[in-house]
Amino acid sequence: MDNEIAKGIAHYLTALKKANDAHMEALGLKAGNFSIAKGGRKYAKIQVSDDWGSSVVAFVEKATGLIWKADGWKAPAKNFPRGSVLDLAGSHKTFDVWHSAAHYGPAQVDAALADMGLN
Repeated sequence: MDNEIAKGIAHYLTALKKANDAHMEALGLKAGNFSIAKGGRKYAKIQVSDDWGSSVVAFVEKATGLIWKADGWKAPAKNFPRGSVLDLAGSHKTFDVWHSAAHYGPAQVDAALADMGLN
């Protein structure tokens, strides 16, 4: 995985965490912990763990940085990419990556992207 894609994944995790924190705080619930699962030759598996368990949020293709919606624990849904970690702000506007790959509304994600200087 190249350095730009690794940085993009780190930004993606940060934005997901900020969006999740805002969403869960509004509901009066504890926010989840986002992480990259170990292993995975082709994809970085983005998962969230909270008081209710763990789930896969998305997969990021290591070679290209494309974000794919999870089709379960083991594989991405390969119908179309939800965006790219190399262009998070553009991905959000074009593919609605955040709403498709996660459970957080556009307002929380726009605020998280703005805080990071990516919107």
